[in-house]
Amino acid sequence: MLLHIIGSTSLRYAKSKLEVWDEEELILFILEHSDKKLKYVVRSYRYHLLWKNHFDIENITVLSVYDILQTRKFFSFGGVDNNGRPILLFKAALHNPGEFNILHTYKLLVFWVNIVLESHDSHEIVFVEDLKDFEKSSADPRMVKYLLDLFNHHFPGRFGGLYCINAPWFYSALYLVVKPFIKNTLRDKIHISGDLGNYTKNVSPENRLVEHGGNIEFNLDEWIESYCIQHDINIEWLQDPEQHDTHEIDMRLYITFSDPSVDKIIKESYKAGYLQKKGGYTPRTNKRYCILYWGTLFIFKSSKSNEPNGTVPLINSKTLWDQSSTFIIITATGKEAKFYAKNKREASEWVTSISAHKHEIFD
Repeated sequence: MLLHIIGSTSLRYAKSKLEVWDEEELILFILEHSDKKLKYVVRSYRYHLLWKNHFDIENITVLSVYDILQTRKFFSFGGVDNNGRPILLFKAALHNPGEFNILHTYKLLVFWVNIVLESHDSHEIVFVEDLKDFEKSSADPRMVKYLLDLFNHHFPGRFGGLYCINAPWFYSALYLVVKPFIKNTLRDKIHISGDLGNYTKNVSPENRLVEHGGNIEFNLDEWIESYCIQHDINIEWLQDPEQHDTHEIDMRLYITFSDPSVDKIIKESYKAGYLQKKGGYTPRTNKRYCILYWGTLFIFKSSKSNEPNGTVPLINSKTLWDQSSTFIIITATGKEAKFYAKNKREASEWVTSISAHKHEIFD
C-alpha cells in the first residue's frame, strides 16, 4: 500500500528495487519521493536508523547493561496504571551523574523501554520518578534532555505521563519556574507531589510497590535470573566482563551525549566564536561562546569552560535570518533560540555553517 502514495514513474522504479532494498530503505525512498515536505520525516527516520545502529538497539540484552542495572535506579516492576499502561520507575537518589558515562544510563533506559513495550499491549509508558532522599548532588539536567530526545525521535507517542513523587521543596520550586515554557500537551501529563499525590489515585495498590503503599514486592535479582532463562543466557556470564557488551559507539556520539569541555571539541568543530544569545527559561540576553559540532550547537559561558551551559540540537531545525546581524534557530521540538552576531557578515557565516552541518550526524 505504501507504494501507491508516490507517482507512477517513481512507483515503477520503487517496484524494480523491491528485491535489492530492505524494508527500511524502501520506506525511505517512498517518503523522499512523495512530497518535499516529507523530507523532515525522512531525516527523522534516518536519524532513528543511525541511532539504532550506534546503540546496537537490536542486540541490547541484560549483558549490555548489567553493571549499571545493579544501581537499581531504573526498573519496571510489572505495575500498570488504571488505564493499563506499564510503569517504569526511576529512583533519582540512586543516580550518580559521575559514576557512569551518561550513555550507559541512556542505554539502560532504552533497555527497560523495550522490555515494557514487548511485555504489554499498551501503546504508552508511564514514568514515576521517586525523589525520596533526593539531593542536589544527584541532579542531572541531561536526564530530561535525553528522555525527551528518546521519546521525540525514537518512541514518538509513547510518553503517557510522569509522576514525580516525594519531591523536595526545591524540586517543586524549580518546576514552577520552567512550567510556563512546557507545552500544554506535555504539561498536563506531569504530576509533582511532595508525597505520593495523584500516583495513588491513578495506580491501584495491586500495581504499586510496597514502599509506595502497594502490594508488589519486587526483587531485581530474581527478575534478572528469570530474564536469562527466557533469553537463553548463561547466568554465569553476568559475572564475566568478557561476556558483556563490547559494541563500540562512535566517539562523536559520546561527546554529543556528554558535557564536553571547549578543549575537547574545538579542534574538530566547524565554527566557533562569541555570540549574544537570547532564549531558554529567561528573557535575558547573554554573551556565550558557541561551538558548532556534529549536528549540535554547544553553548558555553566562555572559551575556557569545562562544560556547556546548554545545547541546541540542529537535526530538523529551522534557521531564520533576515539579512541582519540577528538569526533565530527553531529546533525540531519548537524551542526557539535567538542569536546576535557583531555584524551582518558574521551572522551570515554562522547561518551558512549551521545550514551546511546541521545534519552532519548522518555522514
